[in-house]
Amino acid sequence: MKLGTLPFSDLLEVSDDIYKNTIVSAKRARQIIQKRFDEEQANAELFDEEYTPSMVEEINDYVEKDKAITTSVEEFLNKELEWKKPESEDSLSD
Repeated sequence: MKLGTLPFSDLLEVSDDIYKNTIVSAKRARQIIQKRFDEEQANAELFDEEYTPSMVEEINDYVEKDKAITTSVEEFLNKELEWKKPESEDSLSD
């Protein structure tokens, strides 16, 4: 799914709070980015040793991935994400 202009009505079908919708999608995008980073780091550790021709070919096999925000908004609109309000926001302390 390409992310283009998104009607508010689509976002408001999931929740009436547009701020919450934005925060949930952004946090999910960060999770996706972190997961991709961790996977790349794990793969990079394998290449700390000697390079072989097959390893070089794997590096050259670039696969373009969807942007993290596109994936997170798609998951949000499909109601695949679960979230709950942290308890610390419910009570204010001085």
